[in-house]
Amino acid sequence: MATDNLAMGRRIVEEIWNQGKLEVSDELFAKSYINHIVGYPKPLRGPEGYRQLVRSYREALPDLRHGIDELHAIGDRLIMRWTVVGTHKGEIMGVAPTGRRISVSGINIYRIANGQVQEEWCYWDFATFMAQIGLTFQPAATVAPQVAPEATAHM
Repeated sequence: MATDNLAMGRRIVEEIWNQGKLEVSDELFAKSYINHIVGYPKPLRGPEGYRQLVRSYREALPDLRHGIDELHAIGDRLIMRWTVVGTHKGEIMGVAPTGRRISVSGINIYRIANGQVQEEWCYWDFATFMAQIGLTFQPAATVAPQVAPEATAHM
């Protein structure tokens, strides 16, 4: 099982991301697949949601290379630490091409059952990616925690 899951992780990266064989998503991702990505307003769903994600990055970074830095299979989980590099030559997230090189890293955790990815959690360096394509953002102002009045009576 662990060997199969490791092979699946390699196929996701090599065939789907690097070679652009988006149809492989139908084989590797369950119809009920859910992808939770940091920085995205709602989860992506199903193999088509995954294809749309990959397509958007491959169009924005046509020379995209997705590398696996670490890959571990533990039970029904596959954990991948990765780095993506490429040149920003197409629009992404409303940002026109800048021609800048990007390099961004992240960690994905996949839940696998019945030979397919059922669910995925993606934690990636969204802030660095945005800065590399020319966007900057300001973190929300720090707000002091509110303490209930009865809690301060005993301080």
